Order: sequence, then C-alpha cells, then structure tokens
Amino acid sequence: MAIPAFAVLAATAASATDWLSPVPLRQQSTIPAQGGQAKGKPEPAGAANQQAALDKRETNLDIGAWKLHCLVDQQRKCELSQRRIDNTSKTTALWIEIDATEKEDSVYTISLLTPLGMKITQTTPLMGDNKVAVAIPIISCVPAGCVHRAMAPRQAIDGLVSLRNIGAQVMTQNGQPLFLPLDTSGFLEGLSKMKAFLNVDITRGR
Repeated sequence: MAIPAFAVLAATAASATDWLSPVPLRQQSTIPAQGGQAKGKPEPAGAANQQAALDKRETNLDIGAWKLHCLVDQQRKCELSQRRIDNTSKTTALWIEIDATEKEDSVYTISLLTPLGMKITQTTPLMGDNKVAVAIPIISCVPAGCVHRAMAPRQAIDGLVSLRNIGAQVMTQNGQPLFLPLDTSGFLEGLSKMKAFLNVDITRGR
C-alpha cells in the first residue's frame, strides 16, 4: 500500500499548547506518583518529606521551544527534546531528543523521529547552517515514524547553539532533499541548564 506523501513542515514552530507527548523512543526512568490519601485522613509520618525529596530529584522545564527533563536516579541524567508538528496533518514532522548523563561527560545520545513517507536511507543528517553536525543511523520504523539514534561528541552539538538553521535532512520518495527545521529558541539555555544540572553531582562527588 502506498504511503501518502508527507506535508512539508511549516516554518513556524508549534506552540507549547500544540505539543503532544513525545513518542517514547526508549524506556524512560520515572518518579512514582504520590499515592492518594482519603479526605480527612492524615498522611503517614514522613510522607510529605519523602515526596519533597522525590520532587527535588526530578526537574521539568519548558525553555523556549524545548523541554528539559532531568532526573537523579542511580546517576544524574537529562533529556532535552523538541517536537515539531505539521500544521496540516497535526502529526509529528520531526522529534528530537538529546540525552546526557554525568558518567558520559564527552558524548550525547541523539535520537530522531522522522515521518513515514520519506525515502529510507542509512543515515539522517542533523544539520546546522547547511553543514552536517552528525549523521544518525536509522534503527527501525514504527507507526509513528522512523527512529534514528547515534552517539555524538558534545562539542558537535554544543557548536549548534550559535547557528541560525538547525534541523534534519530527509529525502522524499522522488529523491529530493527536504529540510525539517527545529526551532532554536531556548536551545542555548536548555543545553546550559542541562550541563549545569549534571555538573553539580560530579563536583560534589570529587
């Protein structure tokens, strides 16, 4: 069955209220939700303090067009992500996640979700001002789109913060290149906050 051609992504980013939950590319660590208490019954002793400690271990921020999620589990780890929505179909046109941990201080894990209907190639370039920052291999395709993942030197991604045009280069079925742009607003601040969060635990441990 032929897959319909994907509509070209609009130049403007979707607002935060238009974002949908990111498609889980891998198993995420989560903090258990606080158990509900019946009205009129006091919480067990120490429950409030325990929940406060859990809250401090998880950070969720909207920074410009990006979402930052950081967690203290066995180690400190953060995910900086953005989802772009096709204005016509209201489906995901591009989704990116940049993962970092305190133990991997020289690399990021970059994950992309690109739409179905594109020509399948071995790698999808993450571009910055028409130059390839990192070529990301395809992992698999699912109903939501095709998943790509790679390890990338941090300096390659950090170097994108000063550029104006960042996005993924895909190929249409007729072999024409199609650039799927990311919104750069908040990118520098998001990376800075992510690195600061990770560096706190490293400094304290030394």
